[in-house]
Amino acid sequence: MINPDLKGHSFNEPFPILLIENVFSPDQLDVIWKELDYYCANDILLAPEDTGGAYKKGKYVKQNSGLFLTDAWKGASYSAINKHISPILQSFPHADWVQDNKYFEEFQFNKVSVLVSNYTDGDYYDAHRDLSLATCCLWLYKEPKQFAGGEFSFTQYDLEIECKNNSMVIFPGLYKHQVSPVSGVKNPMDGRFCISYFLSWIGNEK
Repeated sequence: MINPDLKGHSFNEPFPILLIENVFSPDQLDVIWKELDYYCANDILLAPEDTGGAYKKGKYVKQNSGLFLTDAWKGASYSAINKHISPILQSFPHADWVQDNKYFEEFQFNKVSVLVSNYTDGDYYDAHRDLSLATCCLWLYKEPKQFAGGEFSFTQYDLEIECKNNSMVIFPGLYKHQVSPVSGVKNPMDGRFCISYFLSWIGNEK
């Protein structure tokens, strides 16, 4: 079920971007936070070398902890995070507010990889590209906000997108983006969570 308070916005300049506010309802957030708490409390989140990511000059360009949901659940179908986002991902190419978007108005995908990332004190992700047709970055944090930094920006355009709780940005993965260092938080559950959905097309050409 899609949150009735969800609001979507479409932009074509400086490149195609979708922004979604109020992604999840309060009830959905409740079960999602329980899932995130389970990962943190049981020390399930992994180091950068175990979740992959952008690589430059012999080292990963990120410092955070994370987990691909397919690794956690042997398929993401049992995850509340995946369950509640799936209707949104399936509907957004057809939503009224997407129809004037040059890239997303007829967007198609048949594969989704879901990565949960947690940023605590000193964590960051330097400028990089993704190998996806589209990347969806969903931001969650406990309110009131307990950390500084963690800003999300597209480095080629000097464009910063405000990292609002329970909001998501969707963009073609080829555009370079980064997360500035986070500071002021020690407890993982008080940190910055980003749930990344990498949308791809596998198989014959569309």
